[in-house]
Amino acid sequence: MTATFSLALGNSPEILKQLPMNKIYYSIREVSEKTGIEPQVLRYWEKEFPMLQPRRARAGKRLYRERDIKVILAIRRLRQDEKYTVKGARERLREDPSLWRDLRVEAETTGSRQPSGPEEVMNEMRGMLVELRRLVDGGA
Repeated sequence: MTATFSLALGNSPEILKQLPMNKIYYSIREVSEKTGIEPQVLRYWEKEFPMLQPRRARAGKRLYRERDIKVILAIRRLRQDEKYTVKGARERLREDPSLWRDLRVEAETTGSRQPSGPEEVMNEMRGMLVELRRLVDGGA
């Protein structure tokens, strides 16, 4: 079961992007594809927006977390939808961090229901671990 999530801003009915939130870190390519923002723009925004700080792998690759993606979507909204300049968007995000901190991650129903209680969650996790062990041991 892979859950997909929608990142939505505040009470806005507009869903910004679909992103499978089943990983901790995303590459710049994945973030670029999912947000529609070119990698060079993402790298530029890192320099201009202090709140956008993706981690770096040992090899220097950028590793974006959900928090970083929220910041990127907030910047994109300010720049493209509200027509802020880079300086204006930076100041607005600095003044009101809730613009990106309050982005909600909402689970979408994709035909699979969410576990209702702790026992169901544990059973689902056991099943995932058994499947993972089967894959690691080379079973098909």
